[in-house]
Amino acid sequence: MVVDGVQGTLVAAGDAEALARAIEDLVRAPERVRRMGEASRCRYQQHFTPERFSAALLSVLEAEGLA
Repeated sequence: MVVDGVQGTLVAAGDAEALARAIEDLVRAPERVRRMGEASRCRYQQHFTPERFSAALLSVLEAEGLA
């Protein structure tokens, strides 16, 4: 999940003008892009690494008596 302005920029589906404006804004703000990239990497490392996924899956399987 992307938090608008934190890990990326969200625009409404099908709104080509909003997408173009968002891209233009990001091209003009490389430091902001860098910060969003860092925030995205941090979120991935906290929630979505293979190790975390495996641990969460094992926990669910154990809770269901399947492991």
